[in-house]
Amino acid sequence: MMPLLPPQSADRIRASTVRPTKPVDGDIYFDTTDHELYFYDSVRGKWLSVSMEFFDSGYPGAPSTGTTLKSSFGTVQGNGSRGWIPPYAITIVGMKGTTNNTFTGNMTVRENTTDTVAAILFSSAKESTDMTLDYDFDTTKHMLVKINITSGTPTNPTCRVYYRRLKA
Repeated sequence: MMPLLPPQSADRIRASTVRPTKPVDGDIYFDTTDHELYFYDSVRGKWLSVSMEFFDSGYPGAPSTGTTLKSSFGTVQGNGSRGWIPPYAITIVGMKGTTNNTFTGNMTVRENTTDTVAAILFSSAKESTDMTLDYDFDTTKHMLVKINITSGTPTNPTCRVYYRRLKA
């Protein structure tokens, strides 16, 4: 698993209103406009915030296949059935799903309710994690998390979607 922040030396941290050109893996800079600390992720080829945030969703009981998991606020994630809209441009960097019972299937992140952009697979398991994801969302896209069941009866499924702020 990739570390949350690569090891750095203090002389590589810069403060600027513009991201550095010709970055190398692990370069860090503080953006004085949005007051955010960013590092260059050479695996994903982009500047991402040092801080990692997450979006939680879940479902009480035993969902059927195709069920939309609800946000931690108890509603279908955000704007009615359309989903949650991030407050700024983000990159999804990981997902972790859990359930009380083993099942085979997946949990998916969907963009604008239809396009699957990320997934974690369950193979007779109660938990699945993937921290190698790389998908960008902007403030015009809606995010939904769905569960798809091939076999088994998962109960009380939860899914945490990890993301970092994207500096375009």
